[in-house]
Amino acid sequence: MKNRKYDIYVLAILLIIAAAGFLLRPQSKSNMIKITLNKEVYGYYDLNKNQTIHINKENTLKIENHKIRMISATCPDHLCIKQGAINKKGQSIICLPHKLIVEVVSGGENKQDDQAY
Repeated sequence: MKNRKYDIYVLAILLIIAAAGFLLRPQSKSNMIKITLNKEVYGYYDLNKNQTIHINKENTLKIENHKIRMISATCPDHLCIKQGAINKKGQSIICLPHKLIVEVVSGGENKQDDQAY
């Protein structure tokens, strides 16, 4: 009986340690934004660096507080602006009239975060 009680305690402690390790792991701060314009990669930008990105005088994006959002666009419906800010891997902002896609990717394939076109 003592052996079984001891086994339960050991198992409980291991589960607590595993749960704590999972919950307390550092959050990845290396999220990058990939911007695609006309099916070509326009650039990669770091979500940790506050900046404003102007794209062909048609769209303006703003990275602030580890999030990105469209702050202005010349498209007629402005759905890309209404979508709001994104910051999680897999989220995207799409402006169909301008063929612009903004995606949150982890790490990025090309770490050039200050590309200017």
